[in-house]
Amino acid sequence: MRIYLDIDGTLIHDDVRNYGRPAFGLEQFLSMLKYHDAYWLTTHCCDGDATAARNILKGLVDSKYYDVIDSIKPTVWGTQKVEGIDWVQEFIWLDDDITQSEQVKFHRTMSGQNVIEMDLAHNPEQLMEITEDLRKLSKVPY
Repeated sequence: MRIYLDIDGTLIHDDVRNYGRPAFGLEQFLSMLKYHDAYWLTTHCCDGDATAARNILKGLVDSKYYDVIDSIKPTVWGTQKVEGIDWVQEFIWLDDDITQSEQVKFHRTMSGQNVIEMDLAHNPEQLMEITEDLRKLSKVPY
């Protein structure tokens, strides 16, 4: 399954109190990405260059996760993130700020696709919860 990833507000906090801190369970989540086809869907990588996205995460985690971070593929999109999604493939999209027009596009083509709107400020354990769901989905042992 493909997983599309935003960074700010999804993998790291962007609220005033916790700004720039990794989301709870980030390293466990990265470990789970080994079993999926992961893509950046973030403003840090909208031009197909994943360097900035990779550097942001590498500054927050242990070096043993660098290979996983390097394996996350870049996407290219212009105005809306949905331009970077392959709608034919089954996917999960994690993002904290999906625009109204992106939601419209998503709901028009939604057949087996999943979008998860992140809210780390109100649910700081949300990424860990998603990791557990992915573990069950992938049948990966603990």
